[in-house]
Amino acid sequence: MINVKNAICSMALASTAYATSASAAVITRTFYFVATDLFTNANPLAPPPAIASFSGSFKISFDPALNYLGSNNHFGTLNSLSLGYGGPLNFFYLAGSGNLSSQMYVGLNGAGNSVANTNDFSIFINGAETNAPDLFLATYAASGDPNFYAGVQGTITFSDAMAGVPEPASWAMLIAGFGLTGSAMRRTKRRITALQVSN
Repeated sequence: MINVKNAICSMALASTAYATSASAAVITRTFYFVATDLFTNANPLAPPPAIASFSGSFKISFDPALNYLGSNNHFGTLNSLSLGYGGPLNFFYLAGSGNLSSQMYVGLNGAGNSVANTNDFSIFINGAETNAPDLFLATYAASGDPNFYAGVQGTITFSDAMAGVPEPASWAMLIAGFGLTGSAMRRTKRRITALQVSN
């Protein structure tokens, strides 16, 4: 009977581990960035930008092992932006491979260089899923301005949301596993009691 109990406990632990691992792949990360030393990207002869730096924060949920292609199909949350812009935040993510770092592009009007004559910004991050993400490029544009502005100087930090909360489907599997475990243990207990009475 001890072996039966061990097997039942192992099943319960396995279902718990599966529920946790199913939700562990996706990470939810809040990025905080400061872009500095911006220059006029579209016209080298144009005067320097009126705003030479900007900062902000945004939150993205993604699986580092997957590619998120088509920036208008994937969305994050813009928490703050010193430029004062707002709107849906799009992102594009290309998972790393071998010695190649992953690439993440985040922006308002699709992830790419900012679009001139629109209130737009973009952030390009190498290694977004690592403990040391790198702010590769930042750009912004403004409505009524024919130029857009870019910079490769700045900092980016992050904080991760608490992990390990199973998804609804995983919760259902976990609960069903514990239910089966409890039922099996009750049947085992009844068999033991019946044997003791008969003896």
